[in-house]
Amino acid sequence: MERIFLAIDIPEKIKEQINNFNEELKKLGVVANFVEKENLHINLKFFGDTEKKEKERINEKIKEVSENFNSFQLKAKDIDVFPNMNHIKVVWVGVEDKKDNLSNLQKELENEFEKIGIKKENRKFVPHITLCRIKSGKNIEKIIKAIRENKNKDFGTFAVENINLIKSELSPKGPTYIIEKTFELKK
Repeated sequence: MERIFLAIDIPEKIKEQINNFNEELKKLGVVANFVEKENLHINLKFFGDTEKKEKERINEKIKEVSENFNSFQLKAKDIDVFPNMNHIKVVWVGVEDKKDNLSNLQKELENEFEKIGIKKENRKFVPHITLCRIKSGKNIEKIIKAIRENKNKDFGTFAVENINLIKSELSPKGPTYIIEKTFELKK
């Protein structure tokens, strides 16, 4: 069994800018688990613990979809939270996609995965890059202020030319992500 998920990687330049903002949040004294720079990504589908045969079927479906899906542009922009500002659990950077390419890709993948018995996600797909997961209300007013001041922060535009199947190995120091396979989108 391997713990796997499907994601879009973010260019180093944009990761650096997002990480700089994350470093500013850390200085506020908030009790949170911050995502390491190298682990910043846009999640498309979390599969969890997966057997080898199922992983092979997942790979086939990703390949089918990616070979027929054109590359596209996204913008990493805006700071927001889940579920809401009154009860913050996750702080994230939004993903602007004026042509809905990302949502269409995610929807197409979900439909294909359902054909091989993988349950569709019940929640609405909200593309985002997780910055941190809040663990306590300590200094939360400081993070609320920082979010409001940076609500429309723009981290830049980038091309999505591939998607990655990633293995997540958990340890006391946090997760380590290993790219298992990269699937190129049509150019």
